[in-house]
Amino acid sequence: MMWEIVAIGILILITLLYVIYTDKIEVREKIDELKHDIKRNEKLFENYKKENRPIEYIVELYDGVYLQEEYTGAFSKMITLTTTSNVFEAKSYDNLFLAKIDAEFLSGRVLKYKPNLEVIE
Repeated sequence: MMWEIVAIGILILITLLYVIYTDKIEVREKIDELKHDIKRNEKLFENYKKENRPIEYIVELYDGVYLQEEYTGAFSKMITLTTTSNVFEAKSYDNLFLAKIDAEFLSGRVLKYKPNLEVIE
């Protein structure tokens, strides 16, 4: 009688360990899938920001060198200010006052974006 109770206990223990192991595998797969989705969404968001944002004001530090901001973490909201020579990668400001503050702090100047259009006949 005692060996039957021990055998049933061992069988229950093995079943519980198997369930826990399979749950951990499923959770790891879901975590990997979510990490992949986060990276994909970050890339899509960066492309969207580059293509669809209106440029009002930008800060020019030197001749042809513009202020750019980069996000350093996926979950943290840390922003690093760097420089770029591409106008379309530069940090865009909607507010002139904020652009002037950054330009004054970095000894630069504020430029207003105006596209040059030519008449084609």
